[in-house]
Amino acid sequence: MPRVILLIVPLALLVLASACGNSGNPTPAATISSEQNSTATPSPTPTQTPSTPSALQRALASTPASFAGLPLEFSDFAGTRTFRGYQGDSSHESLGEFMIEQAREGSSLYWGLAIPDRLRSGVGEQIGLPQTPYLAFDLGMWYYTGFGSGPYSNPTFFNIEGRYQETQVGSKLQEFGYEKLDHQNIFYYALHDDNEPALDYPLRTHTLNRISLLDDRFLAAAATDLLVSLIDVNQGKSDSLMDRKPYALLAGAAGEELLSGAFRSSSVIKDPGSPSNFVSLSFHIYEKYMEGPDKWEALSPYDLALSGYRVRDGIEEIVIALYYLDAAAAPKDRDNLEHRWNTLRVDFPRIYEDLSVTEACAPFVTEVKEGQDYSMLVATCPLKRGHLDNRLFDNTFLWKAVPHWLLYPDLDELKGPQG
Repeated sequence: MPRVILLIVPLALLVLASACGNSGNPTPAATISSEQNSTATPSPTPTQTPSTPSALQRALASTPASFAGLPLEFSDFAGTRTFRGYQGDSSHESLGEFMIEQAREGSSLYWGLAIPDRLRSGVGEQIGLPQTPYLAFDLGMWYYTGFGSGPYSNPTFFNIEGRYQETQVGSKLQEFGYEKLDHQNIFYYALHDDNEPALDYPLRTHTLNRISLLDDRFLAAAATDLLVSLIDVNQGKSDSLMDRKPYALLAGAAGEELLSGAFRSSSVIKDPGSPSNFVSLSFHIYEKYMEGPDKWEALSPYDLALSGYRVRDGIEEIVIALYYLDAAAAPKDRDNLEHRWNTLRVDFPRIYEDLSVTEACAPFVTEVKEGQDYSMLVATCPLKRGHLDNRLFDNTFLWKAVPHWLLYPDLDELKGPQG
């Protein structure tokens, strides 16, 4: 298959001004204003500055650099609405009618997009956001405690760009007992102690312990320090994830058409206690790849991975990009990653019956990008939409769960001391 090796040389630091669903060639939509740790040290971003930052680049630019290393999720809601041909306003009624039309056609407006679940199920409506609030969101980045973890386990936040009425939401929050506080002349609302789940309140989530309504952003976090970090970066007072070389490069490699994605470090993928980890639920998937003709060799140590869903020139694609601190690593892993994809079969009894991922997405094409002190391996794979009955097309499964299995660094580590 055709392969390309690109050499990237450092340019000027990218400067930015200024979120389970369907697919696009998105154009960033104008927003309506409303009333642990880094996997790499800061360094100039070796990527060209686009005339208009992509939705992912905007989300990274408004997320603190101190959140590097967390399993972050991202979605561009405005981009997918553009791709799906929605031309109405942002009202719940208009969008709701469009979604009903999509359902009648056997489609779904937000297929393939990660959704901030804790703002669904009526929670957003209770605090004054529109019902089914992601209808009014443009883009967002968030991290929340997933299955297998308790409510106190991990830092949690929402960083949402969209449309809402500040006064309405503020009044609702105070009705719920939130206290209006101040951080350097920026108001925020606080309920309970840091990281304490509000189980005695209708909201029932510690994610909304702290909330700030900052211009066109809805910021929420489980603790004060997390919310303050979000406020500061959106005021230009601290570094953002776009100031971190791996994030900026991966965002550039994914392209402006990326509609949804997830960042994970190799340590997150290996950690069975990670909220986004699937390994503990699916060890049997790896057994067939530990020996024999389909054996998966170990990947080189990678620093950060981005997997996601994009639509380029009308073609739906899965994108997987790995960032290495070694300039020689990506070329070495190229055949290995292709072999892993082409041999991966998903087998969950009564859910996924021994399905090859190539039935849903092929061919798997890789590209190497090299710099002086790093390399990236970028893979793209077009979806086979003729197989609409294929269970692998369930929502975010192909770009979220499958890459998590695919990118486990070294399967020998799973064998235990007895091998």
